[in-house]
Formats: sequence, C-alpha cells, structure tokens
Amino acid sequence: MECTLDELSVSVNQIKASVQSVSSDHSALINDISLLSQSLDQKLASFNATIDARIQELNGICAQSCPPSDSVPHVRVDRSMNIVVFGIDEDKDASVWRRKVDSALLHVHGQSVDVADMFRLGRYVPGKTRPVLVKLRSSWDKRIIISRRSSLKGYPGSVYIAADEPLEVRRQKALDRIKSRAERAGNTVSIAGDVLFVNNEPVFSLSRGNIVSNNE
Repeated sequence: MECTLDELSVSVNQIKASVQSVSSDHSALINDISLLSQSLDQKLASFNATIDARIQELNGICAQSCPPSDSVPHVRVDRSMNIVVFGIDEDKDASVWRRKVDSALLHVHGQSVDVADMFRLGRYVPGKTRPVLVKLRSSWDKRIIISRRSSLKGYPGSVYIAADEPLEVRRQKALDRIKSRAERAGNTVSIAGDVLFVNNEPVFSLSRGNIVSNNE
C-alpha cells in the first residue's frame, strides 16, 4: 500500500510538471493528462483491492481465532510489571510528559528505570489530568518503586505512584481516599449510587472518576 501511494504521488507530480511546462501543443498535453488519469484510476483500483483483501484476511483470522462473545472466558491481564503514575501534567507533546514520568521514576528509584512503554489512560478532558500507565521491563524495578514511592512527598507537584490494578479497584480506592480526606477536614460526605458528594457537590464517581464542577 505504501508503494502504491508513492506511485500515486509521483504521478501527481508528473501532472503538475506537465501543466507547468505547457506549450503551444495543447493536444499533446491533453493526451499526456489523459494517460496519467487512466494510470491513476488503475492504481487507485489496485489500492482499493489491496485494502479489501487485507480486511477480508483479517476478518478470516479473527473468525478462526476468536470464539463467540458469549463463550469468551475472562481474560487475565498481566499487571505484574505495571505501575500507574498520577499528577503528570497534560501536554500535546508526548515527549514532554514522558520525560516528566522518567524524572519522577528516577527520583523514586535512585537510577534510570528501563521502561517498555507508557501511555495515558482514558479520554482527554480539558481541566483533567489523566493518569499514565507505565509498563516496566523488570518486576524488581516495580517492587523498588512501589516500596519507595513515599519519597514523592518531597517531589515538585502532586505526583503519586500506585500499582496497576483493575479500573474498578483503583476507583474504589480513590473514592475511599477522597472520602476519608473530606471527613478529616470536617466536610459533609455522602454517597448516592456510585457518586461521592462532598458538601452536597458531586466530586467522584465509580463509573466516571473525578467529576469536574460546572462552576469551575
């Protein structure tokens, strides 16, 4: 498909060159453009056929390897070398917030940490900072980081590190933390459905996470 696109690009450039070098022989130019147009049509048809064939191939693979949805067993996700980092500011340039994660891990671990991958969790919402899931290459690094994460109390910002757990478990723990903190501060706390209210304002939901106030 990449080769086909490259060929299409070359053909388009040829058309531009022909138009730019137009001479008094208009009939020859029209003939050249007609030939190029036919070539483009053929290549587009080939391109579409390639895509259709690839889609059919992938559908066939899925049909053979994926059982019906009602018979799919519970899939266990390996979280043994994953951690979740909270409080890393959003940035359109991923390299910026990735460096901040690396810096926080360096601060906790005491040396550079070998990271396999990292990415934001959830959909971007203005005014909300999404956590970062970090996949480490060593379970030992994870043990060290989790055991030393309290050192982030002296780290700039409000960065927090937790072990990777199922979303429902993380949100339940987050709700419990917010609830305890609000109660210690003497606020009125209540829970309706899956939503935590502090001073009659919704602040956290087990299904949605943090709730941004409309007054903010």
